[in-house]
Amino acid sequence: MTESMTFDENTVNRRQFLMNSSLLAGTALTQTRWAQASLSSGYGPLVPTRDLTTNLPLLHLPEGFRYRTLGWTGEMMSDGRRTPSRHDGMAVVREVGNQITLLRNHEVTN
Repeated sequence: MTESMTFDENTVNRRQFLMNSSLLAGTALTQTRWAQASLSSGYGPLVPTRDLTTNLPLLHLPEGFRYRTLGWTGEMMSDGRRTPSRHDGMAVVREVGNQITLLRNHEVTN
């Protein structure tokens, strides 16, 4: 008998739930170790850092580092579509002067 539950628009069985929970715990451990490594790598402690776009302290970074948000879920993109959820990864693929071309991946299932 398969035990299932609804979890964020997906149906997962008990085994999948336990595997996902293990991955989440491993990710948390990895991030903690990365943060500890950054302390010993010469960058210094992580401090709340204000976003250059919103002025909100969204990330903790070493002193002197900076960042800028480029979009939020649901915002209109330059192609007229709304920014999807489930952000997965991104990269700058071209930079010309002050303009960048950003490639974003989303795990959209429909």
